[in-house]
Amino acid sequence: VLPTPQEHELTDNLIKSVVESNSSVVSSGSAFSQEEIRRYLGIDDRKKMLLLPWQIDTDTNIILHGGAFKTNLDVIEALSEAITGTNYHLVVKPHPEEKTLTPEQIREMVGERGSGVEGVDLPSLLEAVDAVVVRNSTVGFESLLRGLPVITLSDVMYANFGATLTGSNAQELRRSIERLDECRTEAWWNEKVIPTAWHLLSRYHVLP
Repeated sequence: VLPTPQEHELTDNLIKSVVESNSSVVSSGSAFSQEEIRRYLGIDDRKKMLLLPWQIDTDTNIILHGGAFKTNLDVIEALSEAITGTNYHLVVKPHPEEKTLTPEQIREMVGERGSGVEGVDLPSLLEAVDAVVVRNSTVGFESLLRGLPVITLSDVMYANFGATLTGSNAQELRRSIERLDECRTEAWWNEKVIPTAWHLLSRYHVLP
């Protein structure tokens, strides 16, 4: 079931108000501009940034529904390989409670293909990056609402109407990275993101 024109407009307006509030379910870190983030990480202006927010590997949600990539390290390895030869630079944001690797160790692991970042709040990162990859984090939904292309590595409730690309294995992940520009169109927003947001917001009684 698709939203009516009135429901579509209501959802669009609600999303705009949420984004303008610059709020997030993840509140740690400080605000920085895109220029400051690029300079801090040493990323060339010609490169696009692909954000990977880590999740806790031992979280029940990850164990039961995390998909084929069982650990954050699995995801980094697959992503760093998938972006090889593309114009994307991987930006890894470790989870505050998952200290598997430091940003310096992440850089050593992926080389020039990526960086680790700490101390930057999520709204700043979502404002700065060009696309987001998650296993099943709600950060993916936040990213959709901000108009960012999202790749999900497992089944997620906000993938309704095809709003996200998928990466259940290394090959599919590479194909989705090559398709990210398709998700930046007005048609994608109106035909996929708005219906997905309307479905979830109405289901959970955020919308009347």
